Amino acid sequence: MPSSQTEQFTPLLDRLQEISYSSVKPLLDHHITLDPHAGIILVSLDLTPEEHAGLSFHFHGARIVTGKHNYVNPHYHNIGIEPYYLLSGIGEMNVGSVEENRVQWDEPRLVEAGELIVVQETEVHSLRNKGDKPLDFVFAC
Repeated sequence: MPSSQTEQFTPLLDRLQEISYSSVKPLLDHHITLDPHAGIILVSLDLTPEEHAGLSFHFHGARIVTGKHNYVNPHYHNIGIEPYYLLSGIGEMNVGSVEENRVQWDEPRLVEAGELIVVQETEVHSLRNKGDKPLDFVFAC
């Protein structure tokens, strides 16, 4: 994301990175059912939404398990960015764009705990767990 666009969302990104793993992990450990839409474990975080550019961003915790379904189902958002902050594990971030009714994927990127990823509006994305332990992260959308 160009720096001028990043600056607009700095308060949101800062707040996302302030969410501690110790506050999210127990919620994820307790909630063991996969969300049928996303294909991962999801929990809503009881935090005040962040308002930016007329949009209200809500905070969530997520876990990508190991094994058969070790990825976020590919999807995109028509409106607004979606930042991810990785809390534990290693993964592969996949992003792409829809061209001629097909997804044209960019080169996958390896990511790990401590990284911030900002998915752009209308950008198709999926995150895959590449480790032998759960990949936990927080995001805002």
